[in-house]
Amino acid sequence: MFALLDMALADGYIGSFEAKYRHLFWRPVTAIHMATTDGSPATEPDPGWTLLEPTPAIPDHDSAHSVEGGAAAAVLGRVLGTDRVRFTACSSTLPAGSNCGEADPVLRRFRSLSAAAAENGRSRILIGFHFRKAVEDGIEHGRRIGNRAVMQFMWPVRR
Repeated sequence: MFALLDMALADGYIGSFEAKYRHLFWRPVTAIHMATTDGSPATEPDPGWTLLEPTPAIPDHDSAHSVEGGAAAAVLGRVLGTDRVRFTACSSTLPAGSNCGEADPVLRRFRSLSAAAAENGRSRILIGFHFRKAVEDGIEHGRRIGNRAVMQFMWPVRR
């Protein structure tokens, strides 16, 4: 399972970066700062808009983070035989007092692998790194990669 997962994740990054440099789509920060150049009179620039974290210096589409989540959900779901896997997760990178190693960590509860993949993708919108289309397309791209990895390399056991 972990070998399939790692192969799918590696393929996910390769596929995402191929898409990024094929599409060369601008990031939200660029679109917001340079809205007057998009050809639409309905948009106005906001040169003072800032992100929570610096934007990676690579194109927007598709979201590699979302591809990875989609690929992981697909591989794990196919191997386990169901997407409906309930689990709880915490973060080791949250501020002191709320991370995994603390007495009262912030916990995220998921009812399915695909729900976790969707939240993983939404995080990239909320931080300002990606447009929704890059996230949605990324999750689907990852699902296809994960399903292909399982179909290609996980063969039934013969008795």
